[in-house]
Amino acid sequence: MLADTNAVSIDFYEALILVSQAPVFEDPTVWTTIANGSGYAAERRCEAILAFFRRHVKSGSSLSDLLRTPGLTNWFSRKAVWNQSVVGGSSRLEGAKRGKCVYALRPECCNWRNGTILMSFSKYISDDDMSSYMAGTKLPDEVQVVACVIDKYEDKHYERKPGNR
Repeated sequence: MLADTNAVSIDFYEALILVSQAPVFEDPTVWTTIANGSGYAAERRCEAILAFFRRHVKSGSSLSDLLRTPGLTNWFSRKAVWNQSVVGGSSRLEGAKRGKCVYALRPECCNWRNGTILMSFSKYISDDDMSSYMAGTKLPDEVQVVACVIDKYEDKHYERKPGNR
């Protein structure tokens, strides 16, 4: 259902909710295929990128390995990656405060309501280096992800649940 470009949006989101409640069992290519697929709407590509980061990027992950993800360098422009010097007080974002520096990444296919990825790293990364990493022109030496948090606008008046159409 997730990979079906013709699936109705409600069915896609119901499948996404069910998968997100299960332990990680799927290969990351499930998400990268959708994220890189031209046949998918921008909103679905955005959800796939966020699901990839939520489910497959964990504390201790190598930044170099992450940057080798097929298509990742096309998901973010330089203006969509910034050093996040202040992280708000939301308990959901608390984990991103650990580490030597925090960067916010917003996939090109997402808007501010769809989601932002906050990642903290084991070493300080300059803006120039991060730009090179995200452009795919340089790989970091021995930098690990300390925390990866998805900050997503949630409509408090409507909660999506399987069967809630």
